[in-house]
Amino acid sequence: MANRGIPGSWRAGSPDNTGKPGGRSPEPVSRWGIPLIFLAVILALWLGFRLKPDLGAFLGDVPLVSTSATPTLTIGAVAKATPALPTPANGAAGQTPQASATPRVIVPTLLQSTEERAVALLEQFQLAVEVEEVFNDSVAPGLVVSQSPAANSEVDAGTVVTIRISKGPENPAMPNLVGITVDNARAQLELLGVDVEEIEQWSETVPAGIVMGQEPPPETLVESGSTVSLIVSKGVDRVQVPDVRNQLFAFAQQNLTASGLRGVEGIKLTNDTGACGTVASQDPRPGIEVERDHEVKLNIRGTPGCTTN
Repeated sequence: MANRGIPGSWRAGSPDNTGKPGGRSPEPVSRWGIPLIFLAVILALWLGFRLKPDLGAFLGDVPLVSTSATPTLTIGAVAKATPALPTPANGAAGQTPQASATPRVIVPTLLQSTEERAVALLEQFQLAVEVEEVFNDSVAPGLVVSQSPAANSEVDAGTVVTIRISKGPENPAMPNLVGITVDNARAQLELLGVDVEEIEQWSETVPAGIVMGQEPPPETLVESGSTVSLIVSKGVDRVQVPDVRNQLFAFAQQNLTASGLRGVEGIKLTNDTGACGTVASQDPRPGIEVERDHEVKLNIRGTPGCTTN
């Protein structure tokens, strides 16, 4: 049925209505227009992604990256996977882990300690040690003179602590040791870093344990490590009286002489029943200590008719 005479009417495909007043708009855009526009948008987004990594800024803060482990960028129907950013082993993502701090320790006091004790103490405090030997006039050999770092310093564990061990005076002068005890003399010589040799001798006038002489003499310069000789009194020479009872007088005298004593005839006993001429008793008695060359009286049995020879 025709629509003639009806104003503003339109029929598809009718050339009569094209451009006429009161008719509908012309035929829609060609079927390739929309795809071309879509492709243009894709191309613009792709160029923006290549030229400007911050797509949020490029697209007006439109979030295009997901927060999943492997973010995916979706543009229209195209999806592009972006690699996941590595996460540090420690701390929050994006933060650089800090290296563990070295432990701090306090340096102990080592002055006047022996080398062995100082080394053991430093190892206990997790510190390394370096040993140096130096001459010193006031600190005994073998003891710590100084240390570096100083005592009570706070340092890293593993720090090297240098300790200086005294070797004693470099060229000490011999003190006068005569008349003092041998223990006192030895202590003074050890401070000088010298070795001590003791020579004991009997003395009728100097008590036992007292220094009677020294070599080298006082005021002599000696080197560290040299040897000093001390002559030390043993006191009065004493011997033990042997038992010479029941021995013939002549044999008893010989035995007493061998012991550093003198046997002399004492009382002659005429009523003793023992063998004639033998020693019945002695004075001092056996086992007593007496000075060397002391007299021992021998009482001899002298029955009638016998001799003491």
